[in-house]
Amino acid sequence: MKQPMYRSIWAFSLALFFLSLSGCDRLDDVIPGGDKDHARTYYGPSTTVGDGYAKAWVKLDKDGKPEAIGMNVSVKAVESLAKQPDAMFTLPLPEQGAKTPFKTISLDWNSMGHPEVYFVPHFDVHFYMISDEERAKITGGPQENTDSFKKNYMPENYSSGMFAVPNMGVHWEDLHEPQHNGGEFTRTFIYGANNNKVIFFEPMVAVTYLQQLAPNAVMKMDVAQAPKVQKSGYYPLTYTIVHNTAAKEYSVSLTDLRYRKAK
Repeated sequence: MKQPMYRSIWAFSLALFFLSLSGCDRLDDVIPGGDKDHARTYYGPSTTVGDGYAKAWVKLDKDGKPEAIGMNVSVKAVESLAKQPDAMFTLPLPEQGAKTPFKTISLDWNSMGHPEVYFVPHFDVHFYMISDEERAKITGGPQENTDSFKKNYMPENYSSGMFAVPNMGVHWEDLHEPQHNGGEFTRTFIYGANNNKVIFFEPMVAVTYLQQLAPNAVMKMDVAQAPKVQKSGYYPLTYTIVHNTAAKEYSVSLTDLRYRKAK
């Protein structure tokens, strides 16, 4: 029996409504492998994380230019880590990662959070622009930044206590975010530096934020832009968090990569 015409029209209108929701992207446009424009996604090796896994990836457009770089972590891994202590997992990039300024991704699990306003279980996803060997040489302690560095290579409204975390560096935070204004931390974007050199970009995501995402949710947020970059390359205009229910994965990525020339 054929469907009544009004029912078909209603279903079509409903589909258009969901596709046009403000601030949302289609899952196929963000999830690696869902490419309709001949873009390709390349994966690094899978790394064991708790009872699951995580893996880094790079998405290139049809001309071989990077569109996005990110990591997928299995839902099973996130669930199992809730009962485990802090841990850090290095996610090697595929060789196509050389087309970006980033050399490796570190997925850091913080079971109890950390100061000053992040005392909830969460993940730090560090996209490092230096090698693991260079990172291992970073000593902790106070650092000074030059006025020129802050003015040119950090976004407006970003600030730092100028204390380097060992093997990481100095974290610069957006003071406009809710957690700095009496609100709750759910997700944020950090710039990282060491001795007046930008060395990582870092989305931070609370576990509760991930677990409360709707099925196939695609959350895209702007990345605050610094006036200049120190190294020419492809940098993100946005970062994106996805709940891919079919793959049973969460994805955190730097997206809308655009070329910027060093100044």
